[in-house]
Amino acid sequence: MINWEKWHKKDKIEKIPKNYFLMELLRKHLPKKGSCIELGCSPGRMMSAMAKNFNYRFSGIDITALDTTKKNLEHNNIRNVKLIKGNITSYRPNQKYDIVCSFGLIEHFKNSKEAFKHFDKFCRKGGYMVIGLPNFRYLFKAVHFLFGRSIYHNPEIMDLSEIRKITKDYETIYLGYYPKLFKFNLLIKSKFTAPYIIYIGRKV
Repeated sequence: MINWEKWHKKDKIEKIPKNYFLMELLRKHLPKKGSCIELGCSPGRMMSAMAKNFNYRFSGIDITALDTTKKNLEHNNIRNVKLIKGNITSYRPNQKYDIVCSFGLIEHFKNSKEAFKHFDKFCRKGGYMVIGLPNFRYLFKAVHFLFGRSIYHNPEIMDLSEIRKITKDYETIYLGYYPKLFKFNLLIKSKFTAPYIIYIGRKV
């Protein structure tokens, strides 16, 4: 079992720019307004970036303590966010959301199909699902071997065909290997060299 509390102790308070990682791509494909929940929202970097780009009513859920997430949101002048400490596998949402997003979460589940069912329960019909995850195969398999072995990652979900299978009830808007990772830009968009994978779909 991963000790997420220990893992997130090293999180920092950061000023997040408006044009942060993935924002250019998300602006092209997501609606400007609506309700949005981030699954696995610690430490608040992605939510801070999205709040600077979209007029959403934000919520976030994470299994860890949310102190740093709150501080990051405040540091970026983000207000009125509902933060929930809970496990998405057992949590029963009292509403469905227009946009459900997660970044670096689904790959920690051994059964990606079952994991996606828990993602899906947050999304309303006609709503959007955004999933981002690392590509720890090919070139970045070595990076994972050196720095990421302490945390379980499911390599099967790091394949576009597997993502298509689990999202079969969604209309795919975007699915591909993404050549950027936070402050780094490799400029080579292929499954062998891109460090990240992004999926955007609409629930039909």
